[in-house]
Amino acid sequence: MLLFHEFTHALDISLYGAGDVNEYNALRGYLEYHAAQIEMMKLVGASKITDSVEFSMHDTIADIEGAKSVLEYVEHGIEVVTSVMNKPGFKTDITQVFHAVGALCNHLGRLAICQIASPDFDQYAKDLMDRCPGVELFGQGAWSLIINVFSGIMPAPSIQTSGQLYLGTLFQLFKRYGIQP
Repeated sequence: MLLFHEFTHALDISLYGAGDVNEYNALRGYLEYHAAQIEMMKLVGASKITDSVEFSMHDTIADIEGAKSVLEYVEHGIEVVTSVMNKPGFKTDITQVFHAVGALCNHLGRLAICQIASPDFDQYAKDLMDRCPGVELFGQGAWSLIINVFSGIMPAPSIQTSGQLYLGTLFQLFKRYGIQP
């Protein structure tokens, strides 16, 4: 599944950010979001993102770490972000901040697919969002904007909006932490 994730990055870069480093940097949030969506769709048996699939949050999938439920897979994404944010020196290490933000975008991509294709997702949605450290990282206002833009299958105008939002919130985060990009 990792290959599908990485090939999605390559395709998206060629479509949206090829040859323009500023555009590429702006779209990094979307790149992670979309790649996580493609990876999730593959994990639940779709052959393409436009396939109509339905799955339970308790269905078993197999990622590179082995078999687990969809719910466990999504929860693991939260654990990754939390783990990165709890590392010593997180707030002064630009690499760790990028990793946490990218992992949050991955998480939102997975949630979007669950919301679209899992009839029992609503039972878990609030808990999965409450446990997600997005508010802790960005603050309530910015996080609300992020989850509103990074939603569903993004049309082209939303992709561009996501780039502006991604860069703006990232630079605010760097400023708050005193990191020089």
